[in-house]
Amino acid sequence: QANKCAQNGRSGGGGGESETEVATSDTQERILRAQQAIIDISNRNTVELENLSQLVVTQTSKLANRSDAMLGLLKSSRQPDIAASTQGRRHPVDRHNV
Repeated sequence: QANKCAQNGRSGGGGGESETEVATSDTQERILRAQQAIIDISNRNTVELENLSQLVVTQTSKLANRSDAMLGLLKSSRQPDIAASTQGRRHPVDRHNV
């Protein structure tokens, strides 16, 4: 029986029926190849999305660090101005009192 099945599949010994079987087999192979291609693309997309996700995390962290650094610079540059302006306000008061 195994031989008959193999012969029917390969040589088309059963007439129209075997042609249908061959066509069905070819279609199934194409479907399997298409499914595998979809799986491969999906896997590549998953890897790319993971890479992009990691890139977003890295860039967000860098931006946060830059923001912190800029805030630090702003605070340090404003403190002397605040001190100078409060001292400037005090001088006339001090002179007034003298």
